[in-house]
Amino acid sequence: MFGWSKKDTGAKDRSTQSEPTVRSLLIARTPPWNRIAPKVIDAILEGITDKALLEAFVMVSMKHKLVARYEALGWEKSDSVVVIRAQISHVLCQIGNRTMPALAKALEAKQTDAATTAFALVNDTFEPAIALAKNQIVAYAQLSTAWGMLGKRAECHDWAQRGLAELEAMREEIHRLNVPIHKMLGGIPADALDQMVEQQLRGYLEL
Repeated sequence: MFGWSKKDTGAKDRSTQSEPTVRSLLIARTPPWNRIAPKVIDAILEGITDKALLEAFVMVSMKHKLVARYEALGWEKSDSVVVIRAQISHVLCQIGNRTMPALAKALEAKQTDAATTAFALVNDTFEPAIALAKNQIVAYAQLSTAWGMLGKRAECHDWAQRGLAELEAMREEIHRLNVPIHKMLGGIPADALDQMVEQQLRGYLEL
């Protein structure tokens, strides 16, 4: 609709800062990151290896005051890296989910600047969320939805296919471990959620 491509998202603007600077900021635990457990910093850096994506994560976390929400994580010896990343991923998804209606509204009103800002935030929350927890299936669905709103069929299909591939990988792992799926999804009635998201993702491939 607005002629966007992947190069036109927030990733283009955020690529001006190099990864070493961002990594140094986190490793040195520069304020406000000084309140974050070293284990959490390590989990972030090991999970988000793309320099542009790492910068997006840091900028979004600071601009939207998410760093304070990371403060409680990683101080217990029992806190695993997988759980830490999943919790941060969940926080990012909350911001992305809240931005989706604003994106839809801006696109409907043909407010290009507002839509660009909203889409950049959607992209800069859901993509790092996936980098931290690749089984964050809802993030794939939301990215597919966002690209579909822009009329970008290829990108919409790409995220839908990625989501379906990860969903299948999750099912294979669950079957291998013989673990009830609801335990891996925090007690949510997962069968219904699983099927709903799958139908949504498959629906995008038919567009």
